[in-house]
Amino acid sequence: MKKIAFVLLATLSLLSGCDKDGKNQNDTFQVHLQVYDAVSLYNDLALDPFNVAYRYHIYLTGGKTQSLKNELLSQAEIIPSADGLRDTIRFTEQQEAPQNDRVRGGDVVIHTFGSSLSDEGAVWRITTNPNNEYYLFDPASGYWNVGLDDSNEYLIANKGADTFGVSAKEVYIASIVSYSQTIWNWDLDVLISRTQGSGTDLRNSHFEIAAAEGGLLAASGFFNSTSDPARFRYEIINPVLYSTDCAYLKKSGGKERIVRMDLQNYKGLDSLIFNFGQDINTCAPAFSVTAKTQDYTTWETHKYDPDRNWIE
Repeated sequence: MKKIAFVLLATLSLLSGCDKDGKNQNDTFQVHLQVYDAVSLYNDLALDPFNVAYRYHIYLTGGKTQSLKNELLSQAEIIPSADGLRDTIRFTEQQEAPQNDRVRGGDVVIHTFGSSLSDEGAVWRITTNPNNEYYLFDPASGYWNVGLDDSNEYLIANKGADTFGVSAKEVYIASIVSYSQTIWNWDLDVLISRTQGSGTDLRNSHFEIAAAEGGLLAASGFFNSTSDPARFRYEIINPVLYSTDCAYLKKSGGKERIVRMDLQNYKGLDSLIFNFGQDINTCAPAFSVTAKTQDYTTWETHKYDPDRNWIE
């Protein structure tokens, strides 16, 4: 797995922590956990335009009150277009993250085409504004730019029963630090369902993310580096569960696979499977990691407690 570690080095240096008590010093899977953290971060960043659009959707359906805006989009100014076909959500960064939300800056442009996302068959499209770039702050790794131009086709489609299809091509994700050249182009094709909670209150809500149309492939990414490019596939084997019970969209379950592909995207070179179970009420579940790299012919599994200590 050394090749994975090398191509993700810029991000892993930001995400990885130190093992103060030395419990995991002999755990050869620590690099796998770092890879998982990095790929999960890119996937969450690519999903954030949906998060903004969903908040805007429930703001609209909830009556567009000032109190609701303060709760759902406290950082933002809402700028409608003259033709009523698109709205710009303009974020001004705050010193502290709003409750159950992220710190953001810049413009997210929601092309509603004059329809409500509640309408049967409705499709919204998301773009960003190159003159006021959209970025997010992640406490573990800093600031990230997320870019969507007219060619990306970031689409959100109503699939019924508070379920939405989210598809996107080549979402541009770049670390905003001078010493990092971490740049990804990320694809998405997922179904997102709200399985607990309804209406305008996002507190104590649960969400389930599955690969679109019952498949496995949920996302893929290309690490855009001239020195050592790489391709990854992110797959959802069992639905990924998110909960706002514990923290901002806390991942509390799921079975996922990360595959390092060759540059033609034809052959999987390394495979990592992460199993967090399916108990939505567990804020920090125990989990297992099963790995096979191109250098080894057999699978190996390590188990971890909720604090990420290796259970030998």
